[in-house]
Amino acid sequence: MPITPADCFLKTRKSSTRPIFLLHVSDFESWRDSAPAEITSWLDVQNFQARPGACTLLPSQQGLAGVLLTYDDITCPFEFAELQRILPEGSYEVEPEISAEAAEAVCLGFGLAAYEFREYKTKKKPAQATLVWPQEANKKQILARLEGIWLTRDLVNRPANDMGPEELAAVAKSVSKNHQAKFKVIVGESLLKKNFPMIHAVGRASSRAPRLIDFQWGNPKNPLVTLVGKGVCF
Repeated sequence: MPITPADCFLKTRKSSTRPIFLLHVSDFESWRDSAPAEITSWLDVQNFQARPGACTLLPSQQGLAGVLLTYDDITCPFEFAELQRILPEGSYEVEPEISAEAAEAVCLGFGLAAYEFREYKTKKKPAQATLVWPQEANKKQILARLEGIWLTRDLVNRPANDMGPEELAAVAKSVSKNHQAKFKVIVGESLLKKNFPMIHAVGRASSRAPRLIDFQWGNPKNPLVTLVGKGVCF
């Protein structure tokens, strides 16, 4: 089974869950001055520099004590992406407690960095680090954004010979089914009959028939909003 954004997170902490200490770059020096000697020595050996998004593992006599991450803008997801690169397998949680806006940024950065294109790989992906949902995180909204971005990356990363109009329509149909949307597709010569001559004109350069994909979702009584996009694939 391929991993999903939801696989990156845990609902509750475990006894083995380790902390991720978030620290503003301006507070680093004072924090360092009050840290235990073994921590400061470790930071010196690592030549750790407090900068936006910098992170390092923190040792203890029992093993891994936790993780330190310094940030400048706690609402910027990209400042938390480096966590996926350095964290060993296991569960982690953010300390101290953070706002809803910060929780969204941490989770988005963590989830986006966990993405890997594995469409044609048969080897199972190694176990990865997981993040305990911060208390203020809007789980539904965050997962919706991550799932949309992961899906877009999958489509972009597939080679052209495996992402033609028919394959794109199949993915669109799956999305519409998952979200209870009405779905229809107009293919090939039917585009001329339905008065979409330009789509037909551009698409006929390919051996694979062009198509118009149509979603309809929501309450018909609400104001109508129409979005028109172009998926370029031959």
